[in-house]
Amino acid sequence: MLAAAGVSLYSGWTYPVDGKHADQTDAFLTDRLLGEPSAALAAYVNQRSPLQRPFSLTDVLAAAAVETRSGGLITSSEVYTYSPDVNNPAIFTTTGTGTVTDAIVIPSIASMAVKETLPDSTVTIAGSFTAATGTVMFGTGDTAAPLTVDSWTSTKIVAELPSSGGGTVVVMSPTGLQSPGVPLTYWHGHITYRESATTMYFGNDTGSGTGSLQISLDFGIRSSVAPAVPSVDVSPLPQNLYVSDLTPGSTGTLAAYRGSFTSNNGAQTATVTPSANAITLVPYVTSDFVKLSSDLNPVGGAASCNNAMPGPATSGQANIACPGFSYAAMNAGTCSDNQDGQLCGQADDDGAQLGNPSSQYGDDEDYDNMPSALTLTMDPNTYAISLSATTGTTFSTNYSNFSSAKETMSGNFDAPIAPPQSASRARGPARLRR
Repeated sequence: MLAAAGVSLYSGWTYPVDGKHADQTDAFLTDRLLGEPSAALAAYVNQRSPLQRPFSLTDVLAAAAVETRSGGLITSSEVYTYSPDVNNPAIFTTTGTGTVTDAIVIPSIASMAVKETLPDSTVTIAGSFTAATGTVMFGTGDTAAPLTVDSWTSTKIVAELPSSGGGTVVVMSPTGLQSPGVPLTYWHGHITYRESATTMYFGNDTGSGTGSLQISLDFGIRSSVAPAVPSVDVSPLPQNLYVSDLTPGSTGTLAAYRGSFTSNNGAQTATVTPSANAITLVPYVTSDFVKLSSDLNPVGGAASCNNAMPGPATSGQANIACPGFSYAAMNAGTCSDNQDGQLCGQADDDGAQLGNPSSQYGDDEDYDNMPSALTLTMDPNTYAISLSATTGTTFSTNYSNFSSAKETMSGNFDAPIAPPQSASRARGPARLRR
């Protein structure tokens, strides 16, 4: 009859089935397809706590075939797709000549990963979606707005993010069905980098010199840290505090930059002072003047404190990240001496890079001159981030052609915007009929 009506694929029982078994199996399928709490369904079948996300029909049927009946009407050793009978045990199965396509009731977000770039940062959303392109909403409350979608498939969406800020991400089908909201959390940080150096050389001259430098960073980072459910009825897994880079709206300031040198005979002196132009650092700018960047996802391999990748932690602690920061302030300083420029010119010729301070700080295997370590630790309950840093000694050419520099870093983060507790559970007008 179904085949004659043009139905090429259908699910059902192979034989008449006990009403309790049928009702409990229906409740299991409905609950896992919708991924939302229901007092009515709780009377029939065990519901997961904490709340799980919706899954596709293919995923739910696979889970029903291996999970045993629990809660509500029946608790037994039989799986949800089996109903015992003395004469004709019944199996719940899918049959026909068709294939399952677009078999979701509600869109579902499994995980998200952010890539901070200019001009457009992006978020890659993995999960179960309609094959036809829908809409991705981002924001909080009345500020939520649609994102520009770069690509869309039934399992992955790439959309463009604003330059800073956090909010709830909701995926909508073309007909308006909405996924549960998943938060993309934003932290606004303030860090001060200080460097103090001593040197015995200035070009080919020997003597004594000192230098000091301070960089103030005002920046943002974003990450999806809400515990995620990878498959049906699996407990939520904590996500790594993974950050690809600073948000494009981040800035920095060269707050202090000084150096002085006196030769051994006292006849030759030189000083390094800030140039007249105001030095403001911005991410990713590669002009001759300013640059601010970070190596929050080390190219050389995993950070020492977690696996440095988005998603569940496979080693180490999920709520810790070990970033590395780097900066370059070109033409930020001026060197003057009492030798008609010969001393400063000599230092520059030897590669001192005077007037162009740059350095790196943090834990990154790509840099041999970074003994210091910076650690960001996220509270798994409040999602607030605290910062700790160690003091290190490195080589510096910011004040002469060779200096031994002590570097320190300190700072704090504001309260997180859109932490996981604030995630919306918005739903579209989904309906299931038996």
